[in-house]
Amino acid sequence: LVIVIDNLDRCSHNRAVELLSTINTYLEKNKVVFLIPCDDEAIKKHLDSVYTKNHNTKSSISFNSEEFLRKFFNTFIIIPEFIVTELYDYTMDLLKQTRVVELADESIAWIITKEYRDNPRQIKQFINTLLSHYILAKQREGGSNPLIKKAGAITDNVPFLAKFLIMLQLFPNAMNRLN
Repeated sequence: LVIVIDNLDRCSHNRAVELLSTINTYLEKNKVVFLIPCDDEAIKKHLDSVYTKNHNTKSSISFNSEEFLRKFFNTFIIIPEFIVTELYDYTMDLLKQTRVVELADESIAWIITKEYRDNPRQIKQFINTLLSHYILAKQREGGSNPLIKKAGAITDNVPFLAKFLIMLQLFPNAMNRLN
């Protein structure tokens, strides 16, 4: 049996340590493989927070979170940092998957990759946001009674739209004041 537990590193300190203890108890009695994708530094902080808080810091007992994890896990797989070219290719592929020719643009891929270089999930979410705004703008620019009078005012400059949406996400208060 393989059990995957995700987001353990996002739990509260006590909850994360409680879950690790429960998993450890279960491992002793069953033939089960646990996969726990997580930020190991966050898990160490959880452990340190709980175990150093519960022990007198003046005593000779010192807690080592790294050693605790070494005893707990049989193996670690550390995923290396993202390489910019890989993220750019990933972004370009996602833009092509939209099937909107205007979005599958190298400058747009560069803008998105530059801003969200640490998080592929944010890249995917941003592309969904960009696609939604592009489709909405296209509808407002077209038809017999368009809401945007100049056809192509937005949809002919998708790199600008991408930059504008990034600014909305990163600086919502400033953008509201500007509005």
